[in-house]
Amino acid sequence: MSEEKILEFFEFCKNYVLDNIDDYEGCDVYGCDLGCTITESMRYDGTFTYSIAKAKRYLMEWFADAAEYSDYEKFNFGERSNPFDNVELFIVRMVCEGVNSIVSRCKVVDDMWNEKFELTEEVIASIKEQVEEQTDDNIF
Repeated sequence: MSEEKILEFFEFCKNYVLDNIDDYEGCDVYGCDLGCTITESMRYDGTFTYSIAKAKRYLMEWFADAAEYSDYEKFNFGERSNPFDNVELFIVRMVCEGVNSIVSRCKVVDDMWNEKFELTEEVIASIKEQVEEQTDDNIF
């Protein structure tokens, strides 16, 4: 039985946006909330792997990114969470912030940052195009 290949963190977050944004077509969102909206299911569940062992594999694979995220937490929230206390939740927080970073780089989202707008088919297509074009993997 082979283990699934884990993508690089940046690619994982990009693919998460591309694979999930269509589910929100027709929804009204604020630009600043789009990343949170797209990741709402994993945030509610506190996991996307549904396995501590898998979450540990992600943490090992993304260790350098996890260190950057830890610094990001300290700078933005004043403290760091311990990834070993609840590895699944740590990975979820990390992915949510990665997705937020990626969608915030999209011009259409940035232009509507503090405005409510509808995720139409055209808006989603524009966001997807801008996500696909991103190459700067410095998320945090």
